[in-house]
Amino acid sequence: MALARVKVWIAGEVLTASDLNAEFNNLVDNSLSAVSPWTANMDAGGFRLITLGAGTVGSPTLQPTGDTNTGVFFPAADQVSLVGAGGHALLASGYLNAANYVRAAAAPATYPPSLSALGTDTNVALRLIPQGTGYVLVSPGGIAGSRFVAGLAAQGDEGTGLTWVTNGTLDLIGSQSRILRAIGSQGATNYVTITASPSPASPTISVSGGDSSIGLQITTSGGGALTLGAVTTGGITAATYFVPAAIPGGTPNANALYTKNVPKAWISFSSVPALLDSYNITSLTDEPGAGDVSITFDRDFLAVNYCVLVGNSVGGGSTTHMSVSDWTVGGVRVRITDMANTLFDASGYLAFFGAQ
Repeated sequence: MALARVKVWIAGEVLTASDLNAEFNNLVDNSLSAVSPWTANMDAGGFRLITLGAGTVGSPTLQPTGDTNTGVFFPAADQVSLVGAGGHALLASGYLNAANYVRAAAAPATYPPSLSALGTDTNVALRLIPQGTGYVLVSPGGIAGSRFVAGLAAQGDEGTGLTWVTNGTLDLIGSQSRILRAIGSQGATNYVTITASPSPASPTISVSGGDSSIGLQITTSGGGALTLGAVTTGGITAATYFVPAAIPGGTPNANALYTKNVPKAWISFSSVPALLDSYNITSLTDEPGAGDVSITFDRDFLAVNYCVLVGNSVGGGSTTHMSVSDWTVGGVRVRITDMANTLFDASGYLAFFGAQ
């Protein structure tokens, strides 16, 4: 309550020492009640309110009427804390000679409020640092009609960024449309890695994980085709072997590459005879007599029912005939004859098709 007077004076009353002492003692003993509680708005006249008590999180220095555990207090030097219900809500810490700081700004309707970095530096980054193994949570985003809404978006482009439509998935979106979806799997240990590279090296898409040998599967939807490269692509190079597909049920697709229409071995040899070039051939052996050689495969066929494609040969100006015999899974014997069915040495060209 406000300070009250001790005595009401009347006209002509004698001023006594006891009355004066009582009035002045009242002022001295109850001086705080002269300003507390306030009975009107207080004008500081441009001066500051200093030397406040630090307060505590349960009883802050500045608190509203009837809510003694909500307000502002000062937990340590260069710190100010906003508290509610007896707990920290926001802690602001100063830094000696700080140049950059954070601003929280409200916004009008249809615009989001902002938390931004400001300061004397031209470019000021903003850090969000969790404690321990904690993490930063952002909105999951979603779908509005047929359009995607980013949970984590670029400034000024809310339709481009990342969104979470279903649990275990992460969508990369641009212009409110899905560009890429990554799907997790409980307990998964193998994953895809995309690595950038400096010039002139190429970026890479690779796999990593807990297994020692990890494949990479690229699939299409329905009967969609998988296209590698474009019309400007300089070529497609395989770093290792390429395995054609098995023929599916029914009629094979036209111009398709399957295991059964790929030559499993081929050879070209001269009339000496000498090996000129080959694939999957271990040796070319000159048997006794003219026009008789044996061919040994490096990798055997699964059975002897493979196919041999024999090319025409010319030797000594004469057209020749080649016949294949002694079929085994590991090789064949080839005899070369002229039109009179006489064996003689000539060049040969053969290709082999079948299952290995």
